[in-house]
Amino acid sequence: RYALAFTGPASGEVSLGMSPSERTIYRAPATVGDPLIAVGTSRLVMLVAEAGLRFQLTGSRTWRGFAPYAALTGGAVIDLTDAAALEAQVPDDEIFEFGPGFAAGLGFGTDYYLGERFSVRAEARDHLWRLTHPAGLSPTGAEETEWQHNFALTVGGSIHF
Repeated sequence: RYALAFTGPASGEVSLGMSPSERTIYRAPATVGDPLIAVGTSRLVMLVAEAGLRFQLTGSRTWRGFAPYAALTGGAVIDLTDAAALEAQVPDDEIFEFGPGFAAGLGFGTDYYLGERFSVRAEARDHLWRLTHPAGLSPTGAEETEWQHNFALTVGGSIHF
């Protein structure tokens, strides 16, 4: 994450994050209403790229060393992995593709200054992603979209120039 002070309490920030994970691959059951059938698991590496604004609630000052802020970002979430071999067992209209998709973030946090140039940061942020479910996995038989919340709690350090 990189932040650049604009003027007064406003600053801009850009961030890039990567999340390795696993996902379960499903296919639709033969009978509508039955649970989805798990085919297996596959590797998933997600990239989240965001840019936005951060507002220091105390302006350019601190209160007892604390500088609380609110942040609002927008960006994209992208699946960096190739299609799994297991997906060959799944019909095309049942394959779930994760991204690229729009991502929005809303966060609140604070920097605690240990000195003039160094701080420790704690933050809670909600990343909101839009997911599209394929028609073959939908009980209605039509493609469906939903917004998914992804909460993150982070602790980090900062060097201020």
